[in-house]
Amino acid sequence: MIYDQDLASKDKADVIRNSIQIMDTYKTLFYFPQNVDKYLKIDDYESIYTGLKTANLQLAKADANTRQSRLFTQIRDDLNNKILGVQRHILDRLVQFPCSPDDQKILIEYYNIFQAYSASTGNAGATQQLISPGWYCLTEEKKWFINSMIECRDMHIADEKVSVVMKQSNTVDSSDGTKKSPQPPSKHAQQQQQQQQPQQQQQQQQSSSITVQPMSQLPHERNKFIEELCEMFYDIFTDYWRLGTMYLNNLLTLPNESEKKSKLFKPNANVELHSSDEFYALVGEILTTFSNIVRAAFISHTLNQATTSSSDQNQLTPAHKNLLLAWPIQHDAKIISQILPHCLRICR
Repeated sequence: MIYDQDLASKDKADVIRNSIQIMDTYKTLFYFPQNVDKYLKIDDYESIYTGLKTANLQLAKADANTRQSRLFTQIRDDLNNKILGVQRHILDRLVQFPCSPDDQKILIEYYNIFQAYSASTGNAGATQQLISPGWYCLTEEKKWFINSMIECRDMHIADEKVSVVMKQSNTVDSSDGTKKSPQPPSKHAQQQQQQQQPQQQQQQQQSSSITVQPMSQLPHERNKFIEELCEMFYDIFTDYWRLGTMYLNNLLTLPNESEKKSKLFKPNANVELHSSDEFYALVGEILTTFSNIVRAAFISHTLNQATTSSSDQNQLTPAHKNLLLAWPIQHDAKIISQILPHCLRICR
């Protein structure tokens, strides 16, 4: 009985001693999760990558008995779960638009590194994240791009509604003012009015010439809309096309040759690669949305004719079904004839 107790206490002491030895030898692994949290706050993925390589060197040097210990298994599981968390963090950063293609390329490269590590270690959670980060970024940015154009349209429609209401209220106020019957002026006032009449006529001519000139230029709300929309479209689409060409040319992979040949950071062959036709379909959806928004704003009758068939209506996504949102001023040939040339000039 006493002998059995001695053996049990000895076994416990050996377990504690081995655990302390593991903790001292692999202290870098213990601090790795804390360091990852610190580096993620400042998006320092290079330091995380360097720490990951150091941690794997220590894992590789461990003897067979140490690898089979419960503590060592827990350390390895914590390491793998932390890397999965880094991947999720990078995916969240990828969809924070706007973002330059160079920054997106860096994020995608690091995601591929950590994804390749998770796949090579046989992490069960890695199979849930077998996606192409480049394609994921392209599809999400396409959605954001389309929503941004629609939001720009909606903002200017609201501004035009305010302008129309203000113009109508001013018209009502002026008409009410003309209905009031003025009191007959006195003889002295009539003499003063006759003396001031030539001067007033001259001032009215000058003021009318001042107001006619800006109206000929028509500072209309839709002119502001097309200028802002085209500027936004040019800036975003240029970067979007550049990222797409990087993806099609296979430039969004592991950053250097040593990692591509490494067993630890070998790209996963199960990740789906998308063709150029699929990318051009995304681009076509963006261009179609832009064209329809512009047509609805300046020549809405042509867009109505193009989307009257039921088959076209059924193919529209929920984000596109409100492209026909009516502008306050429609079917006014005089206004359209003045704003359409400016629209064509800006679009070109």
